Amino acid sequence: MLQLPSPLVNVNWLHDNLHASQLIILDASVPPVVPGYESLNSEECFLAISGARRFDYDKKICKQDSSLPHMMPGADLFQEEVRKLGINSDSVIVIYDDVGLYSSPRAWWMLRAMGHEQVAVLDGGLRAWIAAGLATTR
Repeated sequence: MLQLPSPLVNVNWLHDNLHASQLIILDASVPPVVPGYESLNSEECFLAISGARRFDYDKKICKQDSSLPHMMPGADLFQEEVRKLGINSDSVIVIYDDVGLYSSPRAWWMLRAMGHEQVAVLDGGLRAWIAAGLATTR
């Protein structure tokens, strides 16, 4: 049974466990709004770790009727959306973003707040994955 070693995993751990049946990899990238942060992705070119699923808390997995961005949705909407991503109670989830450590901690917090215990953030995100020479998909 796959277990996370900590709330923060490195690219070697993720690469070694990439094909584990319980593993769900989530891309939680959002366009940076903070000066000094640059996204690797654009609408024309979107890189991802192979098998990653999009955790869009900007437009989908959020409170839909709020004037504020990224607000936590109700439990029913959250459950419905994460089930669409293939997440269930025994999933082991690793989240990353394309900046490094920018938006992935927010997705980690949301999953933890909704009761998921086997959740980690990829240390360094997509940038660390690419720097390690590991493959991406478009």
